[in-house]
Amino acid sequence: MNDLYRERFKKIFNIINSNTVREYAQLNDEKPFTRKRKLPLEDIILCTLSKKGLTTEMELHKYFIEKGATSMNISKQGFLQQRKKLNYEVFSFLNKEYLQSFYFSEEPILWNDYMVFAVDGSRAEVPNSDENKASFGECGNKNNKGEIRALVSTMFDVFNHFFLDWQSKISWL
Repeated sequence: MNDLYRERFKKIFNIINSNTVREYAQLNDEKPFTRKRKLPLEDIILCTLSKKGLTTEMELHKYFIEKGATSMNISKQGFLQQRKKLNYEVFSFLNKEYLQSFYFSEEPILWNDYMVFAVDGSRAEVPNSDENKASFGECGNKNNKGEIRALVSTMFDVFNHFFLDWQSKISWL
């Protein structure tokens, strides 16, 4: 099983370094990841995926140490500016590729030859920004505007511990 995991991880690493991911990563038909930079697209994706909840500067420091570099070659502001240019859909694409590789192998754990999924829904507050207001709308009453909320629904594979799908919708409640 560990060998299959390693092979799947290598496949995803190769996909991260491919032109396909470079196309997914481009936001609004820009070409931000064509030049050779201090922090290439692959490093931005891997650093973002390896986050553990620390400050951005600590995350970058740990990433470069794990990579084998003696010092950080980019500032926190430089990283955040590059990350802004990254299309979030690249992570959905990578997740889909990883899950397909897993579920088309012999690894998935089944219960009586069935996959067992749990579905859950909830309301979530999202940050108060103009983009979020346009996407989700505002909840409130006639006296106050209220918060911006989204309805969130997830599908989780109970035995294999993967989130297979996540959706958000406008909440008018």
